[in-house]
Amino acid sequence: MARVENSLIGQTIEANISNISESGHGVIHYQGFDIAVANTIKYERVIVEITGRRKFFLVGTLRKILKPSAFRVQAACHLFGVCTGCQWQHIKYSTQLVMKRDEVRSKLSKALPGISIQVEDTVPSPSVYGYRNHARLTSRQGMLGFVSALSHRFVPVSQCMLMNDGINYWLTKLQGNCSQTSQVAIRSGQNSGDYLIQPTMESPPVGVQTGQSTFVETLRGSSFRIGSPSFFQVNSAQTVNLVNEVISRVDSAPDAVVVDAYAGVGTLAVLIAPYVRKVLAVEESFSAIEDTKINIEGHPNIEIVQGKTELVLKDFKERIDALILDPPRSGCHRDAIDSVRAMAPQKVIYVSCDPSSLGRDLGFLMPDLYDIEKIQPVDMFPNTHHIECVVSLRLKS
Repeated sequence: MARVENSLIGQTIEANISNISESGHGVIHYQGFDIAVANTIKYERVIVEITGRRKFFLVGTLRKILKPSAFRVQAACHLFGVCTGCQWQHIKYSTQLVMKRDEVRSKLSKALPGISIQVEDTVPSPSVYGYRNHARLTSRQGMLGFVSALSHRFVPVSQCMLMNDGINYWLTKLQGNCSQTSQVAIRSGQNSGDYLIQPTMESPPVGVQTGQSTFVETLRGSSFRIGSPSFFQVNSAQTVNLVNEVISRVDSAPDAVVVDAYAGVGTLAVLIAPYVRKVLAVEESFSAIEDTKINIEGHPNIEIVQGKTELVLKDFKERIDALILDPPRSGCHRDAIDSVRAMAPQKVIYVSCDPSSLGRDLGFLMPDLYDIEKIQPVDMFPNTHHIECVVSLRLKS
């Protein structure tokens, strides 16, 4: 098998892009192999050179577009297709939104056969560039950049069009002066202007202060301290729309009790707290819990519950009116889903950044226990293939 694959490397072929891969790149099916090609769109006719192989697929480099898609636009970044951090800069933004909605529908329909899947139009991001508040960069001989997911080559970057102005400011200051480390993280509040740079670098020649352990971002009038290891949504402006969607799906009432599972630094808990009697914020990360303790000051109706969601949920004794699940990309632990079934709260609001794990978990809750109320994609990551989704479920009567 490997010899066959290797014999194809160096060949130039003419073919149609037949699909889009899980990583957002165009795919050619050729002689029984999948070839991933950046900067392509489904149904385009292209000339591609096969330039490499990965464990499960070959890598192609686009040489010429013979029949371009009607949805193609000129990518704004000169590194597009080389860096591969953005997969969809060459696709009209309105088309990206449709593709993401259709991806959610496809994955959920496959996971939930026999159930009619109605997906709302994707909520567009307020900004399609300059939205990211978090950059993870590789350092090679002091230079900062990204490693291509396809070629595995290091690509130096002086500015990134997805990053906000604060990150690009610090990136410019640090560029060429980071030989003390192999990785650099820069986080900069879009609304606050506060920042952190990790790790600590002693006496960088540009005089930039590094090694901050926290930074602050503001959303909907509330301030959130975020530790270096703690998760926080990368698109601050769109996070407001995401939070608004979640709040609209919670049946808020003065006597309602809400569980915010995988609570992170308490973002949802803090912003939902004014509308309900009590919020139980479940989180296992020590760093995130220390942040949450600061962030919930002034909200006496928020209670922090430390522990893994799959271990904590089963111990709740009081009536839970609504449960928010906002797990990592891998989705919920099966024990957590079993606890949800045992608790049977009236409402479940599932916030997911991966339609596949979302579909798997919904399959354990439906169709016997819950009905789908609404499926709302939210574009947290413009110009990439990633998609966030909020699904609200109501207990069957």
